[in-house]
Order: sequence, then structure tokens, then C-alpha cells
Amino acid sequence: DALSQGTGGDGPVSGLYGHVAFSVSAMHDPANERSSTSTGKNSAENELLVFGGSSNPTSGQTNINQNIYAYSMTTHTWRIVPTGFSFPSARSNHTATLVQGR
Repeated sequence: DALSQGTGGDGPVSGLYGHVAFSVSAMHDPANERSSTSTGKNSAENELLVFGGSSNPTSGQTNINQNIYAYSMTTHTWRIVPTGFSFPSARSNHTATLVQGR
């Protein structure tokens, strides 16, 4: 089944447009990202994908990125997903939808 929603909420999924909260136990994680989108698929990898978002470092400047992270719901760890030559530009405050596994 597909799951598509914004990140940054507290508590378990609360309906189709709810928010997901989970612990992070690996080095590479999007913990400082805001306004990113997560789209997950119940697949062999059992991963939740998080794309884009923005960070606000202590300098006060907002940086919008095009990072892709994968959170393993099996091992509770993050990994950075390598990107090829064709991937979306940096963005935040966006949505993503998984349709028929794509």
C-alpha cells in the first residue's frame, strides 16, 4: 500500500493525511529538514523515502535541498539514496504521490 504525507508531525499516523513520527538511529538522517515530503511503499526494502525540504542553519539562512533519504522500517536506520543525472530540482513545501508503484 502507498503512503504519502508531509513530515514533521508528532504521534502515529492519524488518517490518510496524518503525520508520522519515528526514532532515528543512523548517521545520515534528515532530522534538520523542514517542509520535506515522504512517500513510502510496502516493498521488499520496506523503506520510507523522504525528498527535499529546507534547513535553517544557525546563520538564519534557509537552504532548500534535493536530498533523498530512505528510512528502513525494518532496521530503523537512514541511508542517503544515490541520485543519477535525472532527478527533481531542490524544493520544499511540496507533495509526492506513489501511483502503481511509481
